[in-house]
Amino acid sequence: MKKILEEKFNTKFDGKIDPFQYFFGNVINTITTEDNNDQYAVHNFNGGNSMSYPPSADIMVKYILENYSGKNHIDIGGSRGYLSRRLIDQGLNSFCLDGWTYGINNNMLDIDMSKYVVCDMVSGPFNDLNFEKFFDVSTAFEITEHIHEKDIKLFYDNVSYMSKEHICSIHTGGVDSTMGYITNHHNVKSKEWWINLLKDYGQVIEMPELKPSSGWDESEFLKVIFK
Repeated sequence: MKKILEEKFNTKFDGKIDPFQYFFGNVINTITTEDNNDQYAVHNFNGGNSMSYPPSADIMVKYILENYSGKNHIDIGGSRGYLSRRLIDQGLNSFCLDGWTYGINNNMLDIDMSKYVVCDMVSGPFNDLNFEKFFDVSTAFEITEHIHEKDIKLFYDNVSYMSKEHICSIHTGGVDSTMGYITNHHNVKSKEWWINLLKDYGQVIEMPELKPSSGWDESEFLKVIFK
């Protein structure tokens, strides 16, 4: 990741770098693992199955405000930044990371660009960035099924490096591209598979009460308290 930033800004960094100067507010590296980036982006920036949908965001805002005293939050794969904006309005220091420029290209961002970064979470390790455990909680909804199985460990290495706790949805139903279907879902696994993967990072807690009432029929919610 440091090398990517050094090449982007044509400079050399001595030691760890300040992500708020060079990371947030920029397009670092767009996702390369999707079959059709526009298909992925349109669905996630406009769809009811994401935190861009106000009723879903309401549930998550309420939960975070009631259960976290820390102020630092990042929404990974947060599309246009709606959940982050709602949390900023409530006094949190929230950031949004997404893997595609659809929101910028179409002037759809709900938050200031200084709180937003476009970056592929599996483009490299984040441990050269100076935000180890900076975020009290990270979130990722309707994201993990889009990440190829070969990349999922690096994804969670990065998530666990930068956040103390993590709340995510996991897609446990339907089909993925490994089954011979044309879809940008690449990693549909059982709930047990996800729990087995995530338990290496810390304590895994099932969170059925977070599931919105509609639009998430094939998803489960998990919370991970990182080691």
